[in-house]
Amino acid sequence: MLSRCGIVPEKAALVIRGELVKLWDLDPLQLPAEEDVHMAVEAHLTAALGETAGMLHTARSRNDQVALDLRLHVREQAAQALEKWRGSWARWWRGRARRRTPSSRRTRTGSERSR
Repeated sequence: MLSRCGIVPEKAALVIRGELVKLWDLDPLQLPAEEDVHMAVEAHLTAALGETAGMLHTARSRNDQVALDLRLHVREQAAQALEKWRGSWARWWRGRARRRTPSSRRTRTGSERSR
């Protein structure tokens, strides 16, 4: 977004994004030992990109960073929970369908319905 607004050069934004995408597959224990995850990510980016990494926080406060990271984490956890729920719902529905075969249904006669 900062690149689209002309605040950060497009090339720098693409380089930062590319390095952040690489971090997604990195084991968190491989990040530099820092005060918190935000500082560890910044240290990793600085080691990989040099001065360009400093643009990561342009126009964003520390609270903005924390809010964004929390929102992304909650979104990921919600997506995982939804996938688990979909799987269990599908298993339940298949089991229900197997139990309710047409041969096992009993049709009620007119005299039975009136009772």
